[in-house]
Amino acid sequence: MKKNSPVVAIAGCGWTGLPLGKKLSIDNYQVKGSVRHDEKITILNNAGITPYLMNLPDEVNKRFFTENDFLVISIPAGTKSGKGKLYLESIREIIKQLKLLSPGLSKVILLSSIGIYPHDEGQWTEDSGFELESDKQNIIRTAEKLIQENFENNLILRLGGLMGYDRYLAKYYLKKDILDIDPTPVNYVHRDDVIDVVIEGIQKDHRGIYNVVAPEHPPKYEVIQNSAHSKSVKLPPSGKKLTPESRTISGKKLMNEWDFGFKYPDPNRFWSN
Repeated sequence: MKKNSPVVAIAGCGWTGLPLGKKLSIDNYQVKGSVRHDEKITILNNAGITPYLMNLPDEVNKRFFTENDFLVISIPAGTKSGKGKLYLESIREIIKQLKLLSPGLSKVILLSSIGIYPHDEGQWTEDSGFELESDKQNIIRTAEKLIQENFENNLILRLGGLMGYDRYLAKYYLKKDILDIDPTPVNYVHRDDVIDVVIEGIQKDHRGIYNVVAPEHPPKYEVIQNSAHSKSVKLPPSGKKLTPESRTISGKKLMNEWDFGFKYPDPNRFWSN
């Protein structure tokens, strides 16, 4: 580790946490990362991240939680896999360990999700009022509230659909016999922009809740076609035109209050070289 530089611990070094840690290490932060499997240890070491084996909520590595300046929680909420309860137990264990072992912590950053918003039509912002009607919404909001109630200096980042690199939209439709034309506006964000937002959240005194979503919301079928073209893959034949869901999530608060500029404002160009 780099002596005398801030220590950033990343709980969950997966598709987003790993490149985030690598970038922070390049920027001369001391970076600690948690992984659940032995085979990831070498990958983290090669990225300049000190690895800690841990499988929350039951298997806790106390050294991971000791004397950190910042903690980034980058673990999935488990709402798609039915592991939402385990996720909340993990959040509670993280809080417990941080209070015991990192009393001088400067900030906790939670990577949350725009999945908290209803699927009703309209534009949703951080100030929108809505009922929590699904288990998914309740799990996401409970995690956010736990962080807000336990750490005065907190930053909640509600991420749009994470895309970029090997995650391209066409990939998820290649095995279909027919590809229906879906004009629903997308609410995506490129991984590189998420990493930049998190690093700015560490470097500056930003607090509160922010949506992290690319400012442009092209139709889903356009993004599918453009990602297929960029990746040189062939799509199934076109089918019927679907009725769109006119739901968009606004990231204007982030852009206005932080003066943040997205590297990838248009999801149609996420995979352009």
